[in-house]
Amino acid sequence: MKTFPLLICAALATVPQPLPAQTNFTQIYAFGDLPDAQMPGGLVRGPDGALYGISGAGGANNYGAVFRLQPPTSTGAAWTESVLYSFTILSGGSGGSGGQFPTPVFGPDGALYGTTAGTVFQLLPPDAPGGPWTETLLYSFPLPAADPSLIMGCDGTLYGFAYGGAYDQGMIFALSPPQSPRDPWTEYAIYNFTGTVDGSTPISLITGPNGVLYGTTAFGGSYNDGVLFQLSPPRPLPAESGSKLLSTRRVRIIRQRNSTTA
Repeated sequence: MKTFPLLICAALATVPQPLPAQTNFTQIYAFGDLPDAQMPGGLVRGPDGALYGISGAGGANNYGAVFRLQPPTSTGAAWTESVLYSFTILSGGSGGSGGQFPTPVFGPDGALYGTTAGTVFQLLPPDAPGGPWTETLLYSFPLPAADPSLIMGCDGTLYGFAYGGAYDQGMIFALSPPQSPRDPWTEYAIYNFTGTVDGSTPISLITGPNGVLYGTTAFGGSYNDGVLFQLSPPRPLPAESGSKLLSTRRVRIIRQRNSTTA
């Protein structure tokens, strides 16, 4: 008799487990009045075990801030919050409007990368403990980012998505680090949505193996209800073509949402 161990394992893995009688909730910090951060976004855990985030308001100038929450050294003690950097209107702050709620990302260089209202920034840690963090504006978009959260590839390249693009339906972009620390970062569009079967208005993006990107759009597709897509790295061209890579990535629609069906 044939057996199907993979199916059996899958079935066992889906057996419901009893929930605990009570889930413990603990408030570890409550954001307060200025100059504290306000309207915080997503969090990332740093290499030091602290939690880092970006707020859409608050800070010394009420244009948003980058904050850190340091865990306590003893059980039951309070977490320690500190504002690492307060944005200004010149450094891409949100103007106290809150805007969207980006999630920062740490790079291999130990720097914190994130976005505000249409900008991508780098925040370098201090040389000595307790010193100021240094902000550098890496790139400014002509239009605000659709969702400011960034993801980072294994090679240090930053990926994200924004409004606009060649067809004004949204785009996936990449920011490549410079060869020299003093040189500018290079931004380029790796895919421009057309608003047809490939969707429009990207709203999420994650990295997969072998340089593949996955994401979703809010609209477009066969039913105009969005799509789940895959972006594959450029393919090498034949040697006689004189070019090493295709100019854009290949897109594959994995699934389309139809709001009229269950």
